[in-house]
Amino acid sequence: MKVRDRIFEQYKEYEFTIPLNDSVNVFVKEGEDISFGDKLFVRGENSVKESIYLPKEIGCSPEKSKDFLSSLSGEFVQKGDILAEKTSRNGLTVKRVEVAHSGIVSTKRILDGYVDILGEQSDVEVKSNFTGKVISSDPIRGLRILAETTAMDLRAVSKDFFNAKKSNESISGEFILLGDGTSVYTANDLEEDYKGKIVFAGRFVYEDVLKKLFELGAVCVIAYAMDYKLFRSTNLPVGVVGGFGNINFPDDIRKGIADMSKCFVVADGEEKQMFFVKRGNMPLRFSEDQEDDFVDVYIGEKVISYDPQSYGRIGKVIQYDQESEYLTVEFQKGINSVISLGAVDFVSL
Repeated sequence: MKVRDRIFEQYKEYEFTIPLNDSVNVFVKEGEDISFGDKLFVRGENSVKESIYLPKEIGCSPEKSKDFLSSLSGEFVQKGDILAEKTSRNGLTVKRVEVAHSGIVSTKRILDGYVDILGEQSDVEVKSNFTGKVISSDPIRGLRILAETTAMDLRAVSKDFFNAKKSNESISGEFILLGDGTSVYTANDLEEDYKGKIVFAGRFVYEDVLKKLFELGAVCVIAYAMDYKLFRSTNLPVGVVGGFGNINFPDDIRKGIADMSKCFVVADGEEKQMFFVKRGNMPLRFSEDQEDDFVDVYIGEKVISYDPQSYGRIGKVIQYDQESEYLTVEFQKGINSVISLGAVDFVSL
């Protein structure tokens, strides 16, 4: 008997919180139903004129970035003012960062190494792109919503997911894809603004693209695969769906992720899952009965392989040798592999 591992799973009732603040004017009340397109709230939001990644500019760790700031959070700076500086150990050289635009200094992301220069504030109207019910509404605790969701498992999450959880800050926002989500992308493929977005960066993400996405305002980046050393060293909220290195990106998973584009999503590092909120009348991707969580009969079941010869590929079991506990898995028509039962996970797609 083997537990079925679901890459996508449906939840009829899931509670999540949208953070608010004192400057928000909320239009929904406790107990109200929310429909697609309903006005939720209006909030004041500053444009971002410039984002600076201090570890790259002056050569320091993200955690130490705050120690080299020359300007205070909320301070107005002029073009050419010194934002940060770092003196070398021998005291002979000094690295300085000058601001390229006049604006207000924001250190909200300083623990991740970023400093933003903000422009004028304007009112932004936030509308629902999902259906649900208001559980509670409070400027301090946020807007608490109950809704149907589809969850996607993450194989690994960075430590910054857990830092957000400990600070009672949910990582949430609109889920968008780079391109169609199927390729390996470069910095030239990026748009100008990802503020507040959770971005799927494709089948494999490189360091320059990862850091540029956060520089452009992304709150979280998800990729199917990435380099393990980069993942271990990153101090940003990053999630990995498939694994590490150059691995296969199965069509079923790729289509499932593409179906979630433009959904509101909550990234939960503790559960290692992404919760995609039901969008309007859009049916959740997997509506079939999922009560049986155990696989007693293997024939015909879908598996994802972790065998070195077929790592990351999804196929169908066509034969099972109970004595040796080896499966014969068909990955493409006529192309079969014999794999140990311990080297696969059974998946629902």
